[in-house]
Amino acid sequence: MYNKVIILLYLFIVVSGEEAQIFTSKTLFRKSSANFLEFQNYTYYFNVEYEINFYGALQYCKLRNMELINIDSAIENDKIGLHIIEKGWAPKKFWTSAVNMVAGGKWIWLSNGQPIKYFNWDRGEPTGFLPFVASYENCIQVRHEGTRGFTWNDLNCGVKNYVICKRPSSCSCTNIKGY
Repeated sequence: MYNKVIILLYLFIVVSGEEAQIFTSKTLFRKSSANFLEFQNYTYYFNVEYEINFYGALQYCKLRNMELINIDSAIENDKIGLHIIEKGWAPKKFWTSAVNMVAGGKWIWLSNGQPIKYFNWDRGEPTGFLPFVASYENCIQVRHEGTRGFTWNDLNCGVKNYVICKRPSSCSCTNIKGY
């Protein structure tokens, strides 16, 4: 039942995004090896060309037979953060597939429907709701915050960020667009 709710929630989010964008061009998926990272049996793709909202980010990765990133450990979080620093992308902020749009405000990875067990919140996070802008913060972005490292921030899903997609390296996929 839980997985069915997650799937329905996912479909609702993708279809109902206010600024839904459709990505069909292969040119949007850069082939530069600089945008890829291989780590612990996963391939990560970093879209650092333009920012899109959370709903567009979900679609962007799906159209490439990948998933919007989930981060399951401090080791994975640190590796991704280090890659971003090494490539000079530290000022950029990236979407994850994390949402808390389910009953009870529990955070889950929308990419796999699993509850989040590892968090790396920045100081003062999560804030959840910003009354001065009437904004619910139901999605998580990751960002490099100087001496605090690669930390997490809850954010309104309509804000635009860059994208990190993820798939198993051993994927037997035959239709990975642009890859």
